[in-house]
Amino acid sequence: MIQQGDYTGAREALTVYGATATGAEDLAAELLLADIERREGNLEASASRYESLISRNPEDQILTASLRGLAGIRLTQNRPEEALAVYDQLLARIPTTCKPNWSSQSCLSG
Repeated sequence: MIQQGDYTGAREALTVYGATATGAEDLAAELLLADIERREGNLEASASRYESLISRNPEDQILTASLRGLAGIRLTQNRPEEALAVYDQLLARIPTTCKPNWSSQSCLSG
């Protein structure tokens, strides 16, 4: 739905899913809602949702995606200092064994 631009339908589906026991615990749904808000141009709502996800210290993939999303929003808003701070957080998450060898596929897959 999101790829077709049906943000209302996607939001409704995520709301129904979020009302289930599994959906209530699934942070990926929150990540999708942040993406929908970003695509709709509601950058502050999206940024707030990403920040909320980050503060919950989620599993690695959700955290990395939230940091990337927030950094992208801050760049779009012409707030490069804030974007740089978020990118620094992303870089800090890269294992030190990867930094000397950026070409390693296991390091780039995130």
